[in-house]
Amino acid sequence: MTEQQVDQIEELKQIIAKQRATIELLESEIERGKIYDYNYINTEQTAKLLDVKPRTVRAYNQQGLITGKKRKKEGRLLFPLKEILNFRKEHLKHWACFD
Repeated sequence: MTEQQVDQIEELKQIIAKQRATIELLESEIERGKIYDYNYINTEQTAKLLDVKPRTVRAYNQQGLITGKKRKKEGRLLFPLKEILNFRKEHLKHWACFD
C-alpha cells in the first residue's frame, strides 16, 4: 500500500468516527425526548437508518424482525423509531468493524 492510500484510509476512519459520534449524540437526544416513544418513521427513513434497501426493510417486517404498522389511508408502513434504533444496536454489529 502506498503512503497516499494509507493517508486516505486514515482520513476515512476519521470521517467515520465523526459520523458515529454524531449518530450517538442524536440517539441520546432522541432517547431523552418524549418524541422517542411516539415517533414513527417510514420505510425509506428506516432503510437509511439501517443502511439497507427499502425492500430489505419490508423483508425484515415480514420475517418479524421489526414491526411495521400500515396506515390505511396511504398504505405505507410506519416503524417505531425506538424499535429501529434498538434493532440497529442489537443486530447490525457491522458498524463496529470500522474501528
